[in-house]
Amino acid sequence: MKTSLIIGVCTRLRNVQLRRLLESLAIQPVPAGWAVQIIVVDNNDDPVAQEALADVTLPHPISYHHEPRVGLVHARNRALDLAQARGAGWFIGLDDDEWVSQDWLQHYLAALGDDSGLQMRMGPCQLVYAENASRFLIQKRPAQVPAGQRPKVMTTQNFAIHRSVFDTETGAGLRFHMAFNETGGEDLEFFRRGVYQHGFQAGWVPEALVFEDRKNARATLKYRLFRTMRNQISTLRINDLHQRDGIHGSRQANATRLLVIIIRHTLRLLAGLIVGGLTVLIDRDKGMQRIGKALQSGARVAAVLRFVCGMVPPAYGQSRKPT
Repeated sequence: MKTSLIIGVCTRLRNVQLRRLLESLAIQPVPAGWAVQIIVVDNNDDPVAQEALADVTLPHPISYHHEPRVGLVHARNRALDLAQARGAGWFIGLDDDEWVSQDWLQHYLAALGDDSGLQMRMGPCQLVYAENASRFLIQKRPAQVPAGQRPKVMTTQNFAIHRSVFDTETGAGLRFHMAFNETGGEDLEFFRRGVYQHGFQAGWVPEALVFEDRKNARATLKYRLFRTMRNQISTLRINDLHQRDGIHGSRQANATRLLVIIIRHTLRLLAGLIVGGLTVLIDRDKGMQRIGKALQSGARVAAVLRFVCGMVPPAYGQSRKPT
């Protein structure tokens, strides 16, 4: 009997990128012993993503679903509901601004079919920068994590979860938390809750590589600083939520983290600006990258101050229309 696998893609107003992702899925070999389906969740007020599916020839069945409630959590939870309704043994999640490597599915299924007992898997994401990307940015490479080991940061860029994680009848029934619907961080909260509250194990699949663009606004220092601040605030909110819910951590530990972040990153900010400024005189590009990294430390300090003041920056717009 074949194991059912759902590949879920959440999309919002990115038809060109969605088409690219689907075309990369179209060349994945059909695996023996697996029944693969693809579902696309269009997270927009009005359904607009159907045209991206037109004339795409895929080796697996594909279905389109409209989720009018705008927000990452609504979209991701709708995909999990669909996967459960279809009896999926595994769910793989992708974002619409990514595309997969030629042997991505082959490596994922090899990992999912082993006997390691890991219920949650993550694979690397290679950021592809535009040629005119800011010279203040260090172009990040995928995390170097041994196969099967839990990655330091768990995200939904490229992930797989077993039915025991998301099934509400036979498993833990995990869903993404509505508190992070517009701010981001819903993925880290989801996986941390799975690990600390339910005891699930997460492991890395280093060969299951996906790619993601970093161009236009995403290739600027401004975007990197905003994202650094947003991610730091999300992490602090998760720590606070899980402490209050008795899942993980304590008030004292969370307060200590705030102090450590302020001290550590203030020092890194000052040292980086000084060293970077001097390095510019010798190696302009290297010096600018050090300054950019220092400013990211400054963004982390700003994140702590905003968090303490209760300021949460919206990352993906408001779910409600202006009245």
